[in-house]
Amino acid sequence: MNPLIGKRSNRRSARSGRPRGGRIAAWCAAVRAIGGTMGLWCCLLVPPLVWLPGTGLACAAEDPNEVVLLHAWEVDPDLDTQWYYGTPPNYIQSVDIDKLLQGDLQQRVEEAQQIIVKANRGPVEDRRAVLDAVLDALAQKEQNRVLRMVLVSAASSLVQDTEEAQRLWDALEGDAHARRMVEPRLKDWKSQVALDRWRQVLAQPIADVRYAITVLEGIAAVGSSADADLVRRVLLSDGAVLPVQLAAATSLGQLQTSGLEELAGAIADSDIPRGKLLAVRLLARHTGSAAAARLNHIIDVGETAEQSLAYQVLASVDASAALQRAEAMLEHPDSTARRTAIDLLDAQQDVRSLNLQAALLADRNVHIRRQVRENLRRKAAHPELRQAVEDIVRFHLQGDRFEGIEQAVVLVSQLQLHSLAPRLLELVDHPREEVHVRAAWALQTLQLQPEVLEAISQRAERITARLERDATMSFTEEITAAFLFEALGRHRYRPADRYLRKYIPKADQKMRVITRTSAIYALGKIWEGSRDKGLADKLAARMLDDNPLDPEEITVQYASAIALGRIRHPSSIAQLERVPDDPPIARGVAAVWSIEQIRQASDGE
Repeated sequence: MNPLIGKRSNRRSARSGRPRGGRIAAWCAAVRAIGGTMGLWCCLLVPPLVWLPGTGLACAAEDPNEVVLLHAWEVDPDLDTQWYYGTPPNYIQSVDIDKLLQGDLQQRVEEAQQIIVKANRGPVEDRRAVLDAVLDALAQKEQNRVLRMVLVSAASSLVQDTEEAQRLWDALEGDAHARRMVEPRLKDWKSQVALDRWRQVLAQPIADVRYAITVLEGIAAVGSSADADLVRRVLLSDGAVLPVQLAAATSLGQLQTSGLEELAGAIADSDIPRGKLLAVRLLARHTGSAAAARLNHIIDVGETAEQSLAYQVLASVDASAALQRAEAMLEHPDSTARRTAIDLLDAQQDVRSLNLQAALLADRNVHIRRQVRENLRRKAAHPELRQAVEDIVRFHLQGDRFEGIEQAVVLVSQLQLHSLAPRLLELVDHPREEVHVRAAWALQTLQLQPEVLEAISQRAERITARLERDATMSFTEEITAAFLFEALGRHRYRPADRYLRKYIPKADQKMRVITRTSAIYALGKIWEGSRDKGLADKLAARMLDDNPLDPEEITVQYASAIALGRIRHPSSIAQLERVPDDPPIARGVAAVWSIEQIRQASDGE
């Protein structure tokens, strides 16, 4: 069993207000199969699944609109604990300057390498002093080339502004190779130290394509309109290859923000490869009807990539003209074009615009459908649009596209549309895991009618019977069952007690870890305040089971400790005090919380 370390990250999404990261140990690396990560066990993959026993999982959410399907026991109670191996905290990184300057060659190289790593992880302690030391070492014109190159990289990782960039440039005087290493970063620092050199480079034929792009990007970042003619010549040069032409068109469009319509038209209508794409880049910062007309023409006659980029630029040049094309662009094969149309429609506050973008709730691109779902969630806050959003949710819940159903299910939970719980119960039988797992998750977030609870209980009892027979059950079925148990627990549905208790014994994990954890959570909620000593003693045995040959699962121990705090039998305090883990270890945090709950209940009598 892996130890738990550190503190959990409880980052909240600025848009949804929901935690973005799961809290359980990491076992998934390639996950996006169901369009969302879930808390402990719920990061589902396309087969094959990889499960490391004794650990849970955590999948970093890269999409800000991704919804993490957290188990009830992960957030109720919401304790400051750690469930997963994630990115280490951004501790201040210290550097051994003496070793950097006075160590042997290997030590100096290693310390310089560590500077690069540490600077990428977080703040470096005494950054200016460390940078001074690196620059001093560079100024000594080190003879060892490996050390010198590592020092250049270390300095580049520490520099933050134009003044520091100038110092680094000066330290590299006479070392053309080292300066070439630094040049790609100069645009980030807005430094003009190489501007004269770049102008000289552009005045001659350029053989090195990568360096030519670096130079053009640098001039675009720190040059002036006076450099436009120089860049124009590169763009129109007979010998320029397409990547250099694209960089030149982008650079020229940044340096000259008006007056390029005629040039763009000539290039677009010429036989220059990707001429229309070059034209769009030239007009990227233009405004006015002439630029809009050129862009509209490219959208009409261009290829897919050209149309998409032209539409993006048109949205910034003439938003009203782009909005007129939005309905058609929603069907464009390029996802970026569809996303641009969605953004334009979302800026409106009418039902028609809402319904147009809502069609993409079932888009084939997972990021687009999540974006639309998030847009709808925000629109529902406007009273005049709330009913339209609810109608959209109902429509997609009854649809035949699983993509739309999965996002509609999430909206049911986010908008707390309790009356739709019966439909969610039907969707628990949907063949797609993206749907049936989300439906079960959403059910445990809603207020459920008695008939829905009874139906869930009947299903849960059948699942229990299957597990008792040691029947085969898929991973997603287990997760679905766990969410259903949690729904029963949150509603304190006492008839479920007769089968949920069967999940307490370890029984060679016959009843599966995730379902046992959720069943024990449910029992704690059902018997909250009951002081049931018999149940409490059984759960305490699970909490304290550290058999070195067959230890209890950490999530079961955690849920058992929490359940003791809810049941509140006074004798449980002595058992909770035997928990060897100290906070922030999960079981230790749970024990501290539960002891406090029991003592508060006793004090209140």
